[in-house]
Amino acid sequence: MSKNDGDKQVVLETLKFELQLLESGIYNPSVTTPHIQPQVLIDSLTCLNYQDQTRSIPCDECKLIQFVPENKTKHYNPCHHIPLNDSGDTIESFMKLGDQSKLIKTVRTWYKTQIAKLEQESIVEK
Repeated sequence: MSKNDGDKQVVLETLKFELQLLESGIYNPSVTTPHIQPQVLIDSLTCLNYQDQTRSIPCDECKLIQFVPENKTKHYNPCHHIPLNDSGDTIESFMKLGDQSKLIKTVRTWYKTQIAKLEQESIVEK
């Protein structure tokens, strides 16, 4: 297996885990802090800087950075600029609209689409 194959496998596993987290309701407000809306990817266990206010690990070390448009990789939350659909909607654009349910639905679809693509690539490469 080449390094690239290993990276693809890590990305695939990350996306599958993210989908599981999303399905489990991780992005629903907590019972103890219902006024705080968890942010997709940022408040996830897969975030390299999860609960690290200093953000000590550069986001460009994240395996999901490959989905961020090159001109957005230096933004504070680059993962919030990943195009989630053909319209170019992003986590950031949904957050600005305040439509959490549509965001979750779109992210779920994006995860499933990316997982299917990576699994298909894996089958083709074998």
